[in-house]
This record gives sequence, C-alpha cells and structure tokens, in this order.
Amino acid sequence: MAKTTDHEIVSIYPFSDEQVDQMMHNSMECVLMWATKDSWPVGVTHAFVWEGDKIWITFGEHRHRTAAIKRNPKVSVNVAVRAITTARPPICPAAQSPLKAPASSTMTKKPSFGFIDCSLRS
Repeated sequence: MAKTTDHEIVSIYPFSDEQVDQMMHNSMECVLMWATKDSWPVGVTHAFVWEGDKIWITFGEHRHRTAAIKRNPKVSVNVAVRAITTARPPICPAAQSPLKAPASSTMTKKPSFGFIDCSLRS
C-alpha cells in the first residue's frame, strides 16, 4: 500500500470486488443527489438494491427529481455503509468515506417511472 501523509488522496486505498460486494450487501440506504434548475444541490435518502454491480433506485415519475435528472443526468450517490464483518476490514484513514464511486457512473432511465442504476465499476 502506498504511504502518504496527505489523507485527502483516497484513490490509494482500493477495494477488491469482494469488499465492494460485501459493503453494498450490508447497506440499505443511499442518498441520491442531483441539481435543481437553478443549479442548487439536492439529496434524498432512498432504499436501494445492489444487483449486478449496480445500485437500483426507484421513485415516482411525478417527483421533481425525475425532471431534474432528465434535464441534467449528472448525479451522485452516497451509500450509507454499515459495519463490515470480515477478519480484515478495508484499511481507511480515520474520518474517510469507505466507499468511493467513480465519476464515470452510468445511468439508465426507464420511461414509465423515475429509475436509475449507478454502476460502481467501470
């Protein structure tokens, strides 16, 4: 593992696919964040399903976030990770987020209702 004194550089703490799967299967909530028409950030907590290396979230077509995400598909998802029960948990510096999604997350919209899936792997 790389040695650093700058703990703002979190890309040097990679997770294996197994660790990502375990974290995501132990999680139940995420915050979906998007921008309003005036470019203000907004976020709402959602339950989600982790399936096929993707986060699946549903919400009603009538919700304002549906129009906002169609207008600007740049979204962010923050997953609330519960405690991991492994013999050797991932090594993270104190106060750092244990999961980091790449900027190249993909998004798919279904026509009948607001629906996105964000892939954590490229």
